[in-house]
Amino acid sequence: MKKQDVLEILRAVESGRLGAEEAFTKLKLAPFEDIGFAKVDHHREMRQGVAEVIYGAGKTKEQILGIARTMLQNGQQTVLITRLCREAGVPFVLDASQSAGVLDVDMSRLGAEFIAMPGHKGLLGPQGTGVLLCREGAKPLMAGGTGSESRSQTMPDFLPDMLEAGTHNIPGIAGLMAGAEFVRTRGVESIGAHERGLLQRLARALESVPELEVFASKEPSAQSGVLSVRHPRIGSEELGAELGRRGVCVRAGLHCAPLAHESAGTIENGTVRLSFSPFNSSADADRAAAQLRASVKSLLDD
Repeated sequence: MKKQDVLEILRAVESGRLGAEEAFTKLKLAPFEDIGFAKVDHHREMRQGVAEVIYGAGKTKEQILGIARTMLQNGQQTVLITRLCREAGVPFVLDASQSAGVLDVDMSRLGAEFIAMPGHKGLLGPQGTGVLLCREGAKPLMAGGTGSESRSQTMPDFLPDMLEAGTHNIPGIAGLMAGAEFVRTRGVESIGAHERGLLQRLARALESVPELEVFASKEPSAQSGVLSVRHPRIGSEELGAELGRRGVCVRAGLHCAPLAHESAGTIENGTVRLSFSPFNSSADADRAAAQLRASVKSLLDD
């Protein structure tokens, strides 16, 4: 239930058009969406501090995807599937590509065995770096060399040496450390709030662009500083290239996530993705909006 719907119910009670008991029932049932094989509670985080989760045991793949799609469409930011991985002996691996550095990523709270994240996005490190958080028992798929124990023909059996074969990417690691220190100093919450503010500013400015579909959540806290758009008459790659010529750096297509685009209904042409960082300003958001509007007009006029 949206804020406007709640206000409408309260106004109805105030005017006498709706009784208190009936209003209570509406508000009590409103958060739950019945999709046939499950009832999704969209207000669980509001009441309990933890967002709705999917209990995977006994559900089919199609049902789990259906529940996840409903959650995402209603602004839920992270979808957690429980009672599935461990029962089946499958480790829970979380992709934190768009959340590390702008959202709190708590391994214990999430119950993940592994959390993977690139270094060049929210952590502000160089390309080619990344982080894999491992709860325990991590083993590489391939290993070689002798590591820190040169007399041995095999890698050491203790951390971190057992995972550190070959020559380290010291410049990359140093850059990633500097980026992570910046994030720690400024604060994840502060960075996240800054980027969400710019995203909302850009989304509002793009509402007037004819036919442009803007994938902005109605609940600001449910989206990080990444905004996708698409136009029904312009290919995403074509629009992205035009923006690039105008000095606006974006990424267009399927963003290495075809399943996510399939779930969102954007698999055919993908989207144009605009991403903010702590170093962007309101002026940057305004310029991006102006150039996107001009790009759409130019491509449609050709």
